[in-house]
Amino acid sequence: DYKDGHIAGALNVTWQSLCDMSKKPGEKGWGVILPADQFAAKIGSLGINGNSSIVVYAAPPGWGEDGCVAWMLKMAGVKNVKLLDGGFKSWQDQKGEVNKDVPQPKPVVFKIDKFDESLTATTGWIQLNTGKAKIVDSRSVKEYRGATDYGEARGGHLPAAINVPFEGMFNADGTIKTADELKTMFIKAGLTAQDEIVTYCTAGIRSGHMALVLRTLGFEKARNYDASYYEWAGDKSLSVEK
Repeated sequence: DYKDGHIAGALNVTWQSLCDMSKKPGEKGWGVILPADQFAAKIGSLGINGNSSIVVYAAPPGWGEDGCVAWMLKMAGVKNVKLLDGGFKSWQDQKGEVNKDVPQPKPVVFKIDKFDESLTATTGWIQLNTGKAKIVDSRSVKEYRGATDYGEARGGHLPAAINVPFEGMFNADGTIKTADELKTMFIKAGLTAQDEIVTYCTAGIRSGHMALVLRTLGFEKARNYDASYYEWAGDKSLSVEK
């Protein structure tokens, strides 16, 4: 898609390039954010020093890849990260400059002292906080009810998980709904700004985007379970519900 045309000056950075893809879906640690030193090297190679504004875009609603990449950048300490509302289509609709040139960024040294662990949750964290945190399943209703369309080891959802489908955050044209509309949706689902919230999906992509949106709306204890349902379903010692 990038090779067919992109915003002038944009770098192509897939979410997979920032994650550990050395295992198979369902194996512990597959698809989670790279270790801090590897992630820092990857970000530095893109010419990102952490001081400039970063705009991430994709072709929403898609899978929320743009939000997931932004979430990972925030975990790494990059403060000024923004998403292009409506993504590439919105840019094209507004006659923004598009070309096929591939920029060559000048590598810089980027250091991560420590990931912001308040933004993420692991399988172990969820187990330790059972009954305390509210679990939000951002997959479709079909997936929540047991579909295994993406090779999940088992169908179903995490115990007591609330289903708030990712697609519900967007308008038909791919732009995000208003803050009031989004807050109403999350409050109707039973969430409050005081709650510890963990979002998850199949591989932590849609849920990474949703966690970022929740934080932006004032749900400041929202975390993304980036190992997500692939890892949970793959561990037969963990229970699932349908």
